[in-house]
This record gives sequence, structure tokens and C-alpha cells, in this order.
Amino acid sequence: MITKNGTQQRITAVILTGGSGSRMQREGVPKQFIEIIGKPIFIHCLEIYQNMSLVDEIVLVIDEKYRPLYNEELKKYPTPKLKQIVSGGKYRHESVQNGVNAVSHDEGLIIIQNGVNPTTSPETIKLCINRATTFPAVSAYVPAFHAVFLSNEDDTLDKVYDRKMLSYTVDPQVYDTSVIKEALSEVGASEKDLPIVELVKEAGHQVSLILSDMSNHKITNSHDLAYVSDVLRTRRQVHENI
Repeated sequence: MITKNGTQQRITAVILTGGSGSRMQREGVPKQFIEIIGKPIFIHCLEIYQNMSLVDEIVLVIDEKYRPLYNEELKKYPTPKLKQIVSGGKYRHESVQNGVNAVSHDEGLIIIQNGVNPTTSPETIKLCINRATTFPAVSAYVPAFHAVFLSNEDDTLDKVYDRKMLSYTVDPQVYDTSVIKEALSEVGASEKDLPIVELVKEAGHQVSLILSDMSNHKITNSHDLAYVSDVLRTRRQVHENI
């Protein structure tokens, strides 16, 4: 819970695990269930917010056909702040919409977190939350570190962009509850994924940016697993030595 404009407001983390992970499944199970350092990836994400005193509740967005497997894993790792489990949509913004609709408060903040990114640090989350007390929308980001270009249909180079001017968003994104609800209500029918920061900006709200450390990394393919495991293992060792 935070104080904003002199009043205490609740904070809910909406954790998105509704994707099928088609690019990276093991024995037909989506990547959020793959174990790293002894726990499924999505459990690591839940525990980030379970262990943060600023966060009041958690909403988990799932792939409905795997609900029994979610329930099985959640029994092993009790998460008292987990208040709602809802089904995801076909597109990311639909999953966000379902998660936001399940939030119990009309005022306060909503954090959007990808459930296959267990490396978002509490420090980055706190920075985003603190910034969200003065801005309606906040996103963590990291600078682009590869050359970014536009290609032609025949796979030839068209245009190279100045990477010093480019960045990409990472977790978390933090929104005033009324702002994200407004932005999502104006989407309508869409047959493609729509970035939430884009929807919020198009709704007329300024999005403030917080620089994240480079270890803030979403798991997309099998090559990411070793890196993320190393990050989490190092953090555990540092914590144990404090």
C-alpha cells in the first residue's frame, strides 16, 4: 500500500502466464511450468510480489486448459496475497484486461508483470511504484544494445536506426487503476497484440520511464534458461551472505 495525494491506496500485481509458450515447450507443458532452481518459473514471479510489503494482492492470469497444473503447483508454494486466478485471452491486451477486471480496488496502482520473467528486481519495482505516485503510467526499460534496422520483403537491409535513440520496455509496468481501465476500454476488437504502454499513451496519458538493470530478462527460448538461472542463483547467494 502507498500514500498518494494524502490517502492510502492499494497495489495489485497482475502476473500474466496465459501464453501457450509455443516456441518453448517441454513435453507439451508451457514454459511457465519449467523448473529453474527447484521451482516453476511462474512461482518465482509470484514470490517476487508475495515478498514485497508494498504489494497488497496478486491476480494470476493463466492458460485455462492448464488450471489443474497451476493448482497443483500452487499447493506446493502457498501465496497468501494471491486473491484471484483468471483465464487469459487470445492476445496479451485481452489477458491484461481480464486481470485488471479482477482487481478488487477502483483506486490505487496496478502492476503488470510477465509471468516468465523471474529476474525483475524488487529495487526496480519499488522505483516504478514510487514514480507512479506522481505519474499515471510508468514502465521500466533498458537501452537497445544491438543495431536496430528495417528490412525489405526480400530480406535486404532498408534502414538502420540510431540505437542511442532506441530502448525497449521490460517489467514491470505500473499504472493508476483508472488510467489502465480507461485505456483498455477504448481498444475494441483487435486481431493483433497491442502494447499496453501504447494504449495508455494513445489515451492521452504520459508514460514515465525508469531505467532497469540489464538482468531484467523475459524467458523466450531455451537459451534464456541458463542465463536466468545464473541471475537467480547469484541473487540467492548474495542474499544468503548478507
